[in-house]
Amino acid sequence: MLLTAALISATATAASGTMGVDWVPYGRGDLVWVSEGQSSETLVGEFDGLVRPALTAYGGLLGDRHAWLFGFGLARTADVDWDGEGFRRVSASAFRPSADWQWYLRDRRPGAAAPWLGLGLYATIPQAKDAADIYTEEEQSDADEGARALRGRIGGLGGRAGIGGDYRVNEALTLGLRYHVTAHRGQVSSEDSLSVSWLTWGEAALRAQLEF
Repeated sequence: MLLTAALISATATAASGTMGVDWVPYGRGDLVWVSEGQSSETLVGEFDGLVRPALTAYGGLLGDRHAWLFGFGLARTADVDWDGEGFRRVSASAFRPSADWQWYLRDRRPGAAAPWLGLGLYATIPQAKDAADIYTEEEQSDADEGARALRGRIGGLGGRAGIGGDYRVNEALTLGLRYHVTAHRGQVSSEDSLSVSWLTWGEAALRAQLEF
């Protein structure tokens, strides 16, 4: 939906390309999250710090009153064990595409600040596998069930809404800040149960972007 709006608007009005970075410093909440054992234990979950690090990059289109920004994160881990009888391979990964739309309350001009309102969506798409050539059929079935639970801990969907402000230093460089309230939904399922979780939090970031 956001991508469709970007393409339609880009053809109707002059738009320029942009690329930039957001910086969200780690804080006390991140430390408490880890100390309380809330990580996914895979290194690649939404809140593990690899697929969504403190410094994230994005790119997109900029108009006078609108911006359409897209980003993605990627993290993967894999372990292979060999012994005299065979091997075991365990892997987990996450791909995290995101899309944001910003509406500026005034035209963006060099030497002036422009406040904006924004909405965004993202998805953490998981992969997990546990396979070994020494597994029996029953052991492989148990491993597949464990991998499915692992994918549930990694994956999720989220949306965010917020405000921000950009200061256009010159025709090419913009500095800014933003504040978003984000809601994340995750779930873990098994053969006879389903557990759904929601987490909502506020997040501030500093931003620097180039326009071309």
